[in-house]
Amino acid sequence: MRSIGNLVRGNATPKIWRLLFVVGLIIAVSLFAGCASTPEEDETNATTSQAVGEPSSSAVQSKSVSSSQESCPDCKCPDVLDDKNNTEQVHFDDLRDYHYAEILLSCPDAGTGIFNTIGLNIRENPRDSLPTDLFTNFSEADVEEQYNSPMVYMNGPRNWTMDAMDVLIATRVRNLDGLDTRWGADIVVPEGANLSEAENVYMAMPVQCNRTWHFDKDKPVFILDDPNGTTYVMQSYCQIIDKNLTYEDLQTLDTRLELPPGWSYRVEVLPEDLEMNGIGTNGTDWQVTQDSLQNTYSACLERNGEKTCNYQP
Repeated sequence: MRSIGNLVRGNATPKIWRLLFVVGLIIAVSLFAGCASTPEEDETNATTSQAVGEPSSSAVQSKSVSSSQESCPDCKCPDVLDDKNNTEQVHFDDLRDYHYAEILLSCPDAGTGIFNTIGLNIRENPRDSLPTDLFTNFSEADVEEQYNSPMVYMNGPRNWTMDAMDVLIATRVRNLDGLDTRWGADIVVPEGANLSEAENVYMAMPVQCNRTWHFDKDKPVFILDDPNGTTYVMQSYCQIIDKNLTYEDLQTLDTRLELPPGWSYRVEVLPEDLEMNGIGTNGTDWQVTQDSLQNTYSACLERNGEKTCNYQP
């Protein structure tokens, strides 16, 4: 894993840079789908149009937009991160086991953006936005050169585990070394953090996102329970560590996970539709965690009378 270099101000050593990037990656895995640096940006920059996907038996859909809403097509760092200034609310359907990836692109003194393939690069399989040849031929170094970026990271392959989502996402489609992507989030790497990679899994991580997850009745959800009784529902699994991990493997994932004391994994079939939203003043507060295979989960929280889940699965 390469150093994030100019991402971090100050006199941090290369070792600390690498550790900081790990922290950022843990956040990044969880941040896609309308997460912005502040809730106010989401409210200010979102368009009023909404794209609605087709019924769950069809391909994932998204809305096209006019060029007047888009940022510059040939931007390099730091202007490429301005894609977040033009977003729209989009509904995606038929997402369970949908194949995608996130690409992290950093700009000196400007932060790191997350660009997602969802709804793009579609060929024969309407639920695969990361075709094998495009993934295999993807070069982080080529994107770094194209955008004058000190660090680009391919975070994938990944697969969603919800059935539908409503998100804020950029209107601009950017091609990153053959992969069409759209900005979906910014991450902030905490300066001075010194956490190791091993310490980042099974940690509660607060994030701010404008999104809604939908899980259908009579379908399974994959759950981590922490020692404090907090329930985390899986939002995506990945083939980053276990390259052969499949959706079917999630039924017995506890046999593969390195669970800390007090943590447990279970599978539940939903008795009714499960919906997950943010809470807080702007409805954008979430809490996420990752397991030892870098699968990502969102917490069912209850705070000040608000709930992120419409019921406890």
